[in-house]
Amino acid sequence: MIALALLLAVAGTVLLVRAAMMPRLAANQGVARVADYGMHAAPVAPHMTSGGDSPARRLLERFSPSGYETALRHRFVRAGRYDVSPERMLLFRFGPPAVVAVIGLALLAQGPDLMRLLLVGTLLLLASRVPEFILARQMKARAELVNREIPDFIELLAITVEAGIGFEAAVQATIVRMDGPIRDELALMLQEIRMGVARDEAMQHVVDRIDSRNLRVWVRSLVQGNALGVPLGQILRNLSVDMRIRRRQAAEERAQKAPVKMTFPTVFLIFPALLTVLLGPAAFRIIEVFSK
Repeated sequence: MIALALLLAVAGTVLLVRAAMMPRLAANQGVARVADYGMHAAPVAPHMTSGGDSPARRLLERFSPSGYETALRHRFVRAGRYDVSPERMLLFRFGPPAVVAVIGLALLAQGPDLMRLLLVGTLLLLASRVPEFILARQMKARAELVNREIPDFIELLAITVEAGIGFEAAVQATIVRMDGPIRDELALMLQEIRMGVARDEAMQHVVDRIDSRNLRVWVRSLVQGNALGVPLGQILRNLSVDMRIRRRQAAEERAQKAPVKMTFPTVFLIFPALLTVLLGPAAFRIIEVFSK
C-alpha cells in the first residue's frame, strides 16, 4: 500500500507539472503545424542557442560534474532531440533512479531483508543505466540511418552539381527530394551558411551532430578538395562510387554476421524443441519398456 501510494503521488506530481506546461506544449504544437504549409523547418543548432537560466539548469550545474550538462545535451543532439530542455534532461537522467529509490526505501521500511536489498539494488542499477542505454540506441540508429542515406544523397548532389548549379543551391535542391535526419541536418547547415558561418565550419557542425562514418568522409573530402582546388563535380562523382562500394561491403559484412547471430536462438530455442518432438515419444517408450 505504501508503494502504491508513492506511485500515485509521483503520477499526480507529473500530471500537475504537465498541466502547468500545457500552454507551452500547445504553442509548440502550433509551430509544428506551420511546417505542414511549407518545407520542414530545420531544428535550431545547439551551439546557436542559449539555454537560459532555470531552476533545473542551476540544479544540474550545482550537483553534476563540470561539463555534464553540455555532454548530455550533445548526446541528445546526436540522438536528434533538439527540443530537450534542462528540465527534461533532469527528469530523463535522474527521474527513474529517484522513483526506484523512493519505492526501495518504502519496501525496506517494512523490514530489512537481504532479498529485498538485492532487489532494490538491482532495480536502482537498471534505472540508472536504462536511460543511457535508450539514448545510446537512438544515437546509433540515427547514425546508421544516415549511413544508408548518404550514398543516394551524394549521387543526387553530384548530378545536380554537374548540371551547373552551385553547392548551396544543389544541396537545397537535393534535400527537398529526401527525408529523415540527413535532410534536417543539411537544412540546418544551409541555414548556418546563410547566417554567415563559413561553409567548412557549417559542415563540421553537421559531423559534430551526427556520429556517421560516411558523413565524416563526405565532409573531409569536400574540405580537402576545396583547399586543393579539385573540381566539386569530380569529388562528388568519386565519392558516389566509393559510397556505393562501402554500402555493398557493409551489407556483405552483415550477411556474414548472420550465421553467428543465429547460433544462440538455434542452440537454445530451436534444438531443444526439435529434440523434444523427435525424441520425446522414443523416451517414453524406453521408460515404459524398462519399467516392466
